[in-house]
Amino acid sequence: MNHEDAAAQVLQDAAHIMLPGTQFRVIAQIRREFAINGWCDGRLLAMLEEVIRRRLTRWSLEDKRGIWDGLIESGAMLHPGDQFENYPEDSVDMILEPELLVLVTEMLSLSKQ
Repeated sequence: MNHEDAAAQVLQDAAHIMLPGTQFRVIAQIRREFAINGWCDGRLLAMLEEVIRRRLTRWSLEDKRGIWDGLIESGAMLHPGDQFENYPEDSVDMILEPELLVLVTEMLSLSKQ
């Protein structure tokens, strides 16, 4: 798995989340806020973070390695010198979570409605 596949899975999972008390899906609202304001409410992004956390628990260590390598190759990783092997799996998750959030958020902020 690479980082683009991971982001697609996160978006697929998040696409089914309805905002409480509304008829809107979280992904649609995030796109709408970026289109209108150029930014998005952190409460919406917190929902994406939760989706990423759940996904990280389901991905294998090899999947995580592929995501990690893809983020480094694309230049998206904040610390490109970091080696996957130097971290225990729970630390890998802690590093990948914000990296994937940035990637997915950038994808949503650039999307055309």
